[in-house]
Amino acid sequence: MGKLLPKFLSGLSLTLLSLIVSADDSADKKLNIAVLLEIPPYIIEENSTGLEPDIIRAVFAEENIAVNFIHVPLARMSAILHDRIVDGVASFITEKGLCDVSDPFVYWHDGVIVRNAVAADVASLDDLAGMRVGSFPNAVFVYPDVINQVHNITPSYVTVHRAQLVVKMFEHGRIDAYIGNYISLNYIHDVEDGHSAEERPFTVVEKFDLYPRTMCFLRPVITDIFNRGLEKLKKKPIYDQILQKYIIE
Repeated sequence: MGKLLPKFLSGLSLTLLSLIVSADDSADKKLNIAVLLEIPPYIIEENSTGLEPDIIRAVFAEENIAVNFIHVPLARMSAILHDRIVDGVASFITEKGLCDVSDPFVYWHDGVIVRNAVAADVASLDDLAGMRVGSFPNAVFVYPDVINQVHNITPSYVTVHRAQLVVKMFEHGRIDAYIGNYISLNYIHDVEDGHSAEERPFTVVEKFDLYPRTMCFLRPVITDIFNRGLEKLKKKPIYDQILQKYIIE
């Protein structure tokens, strides 16, 4: 009986999810998952590809579940969950008690990136005093201490809504430093723009601790199924293949 119980619970979870996704009697019903707007290589809006959608899609494929992606700004994640527009979100933060958090499925690589010309002068956040500094939208929600410190030491702070624009601003000397994802800038410069790593106009002077990305689902049963699918996927070559496709140091 003890050996049969895990299999029984696993089958029960799949049965419950089957009831959830077919509640409207539609044969092609999918789980609706919200992910962020375009942030290559993590999220590429065209065809909903990139590191996060590819892994999420592969995880649910392990459980024979189809996924439909909806791209929304970070600030709207909690709202669409509260309104039950989606079944879950991939986000940094969520309103406490609103949803059930999964195991981390990928990690983001954030830090302090500066223009090459000033790299020798920057060893810490304090060295950004007086410089032109930017960050991604709603960065204060993710790194409140860092962003508040930057606000206090520089009169020139700007929110940059697209990582592609950050690369161009570095190239044209319109920004001295950026608080954000250096893997994203590397990917845009090297892959999308077709330049070599040696030509990058920016330097990473500080790498933050890797930031875990989790899913947050309205129904705990979906969280359990996601975690199980993730565990299966990580044992297969495809998981590392997806990482290697998109992560460019």
